[in-house]
Amino acid sequence: MGEALAVLAALLFAAGTVLQQRGTLSTAAAEDDPRFLLQILHRPVWLAGAAFRSSGWVVQAMALDRASLVVVQSLTAFSLVIALPLGVALTGQHVGRREAAGTTLTLLGIVVSGEAMSGAGASHTGWTVVGLLAAIVGIALLAGSGSSSCRCEVRRRGRRISGANPGSVRR
Repeated sequence: MGEALAVLAALLFAAGTVLQQRGTLSTAAAEDDPRFLLQILHRPVWLAGAAFRSSGWVVQAMALDRASLVVVQSLTAFSLVIALPLGVALTGQHVGRREAAGTTLTLLGIVVSGEAMSGAGASHTGWTVVGLLAAIVGIALLAGSGSSSCRCEVRRRGRRISGANPGSVRR
């Protein structure tokens, strides 16, 4: 039960992060503008993301009550992987080969650590399911990254935001 709650927490964290990113990208003010914080606090999508992330913390605490810290933290790292395709769907990000490869390696690390822990009280069946899901997501990401570009970009009102740092805006 703890593993299932940890995966649910990962889903909530990923959804919340992407919703907050979408709310942030829809603001008119730049990140260094004092009005920026007020604008994102008035975006329902950003507030929904905050609610999802807060719910993720509660569910993660419930998971920690039922499973070991190592198991729960390994599975909540899955939120990094879930956020990538959600980000593509909700914010129009481009996923290049580098992001797909990094996601696949993250998935591999989660599955390997889970399989290594399966003898230490973690459910072997649960990790097998996570491994299969990870393989499907990894293959889908690699198949969808046919372009040669290796930059993750989001367009924001005529400006291109590159990489993981939304503060690096180029005109």
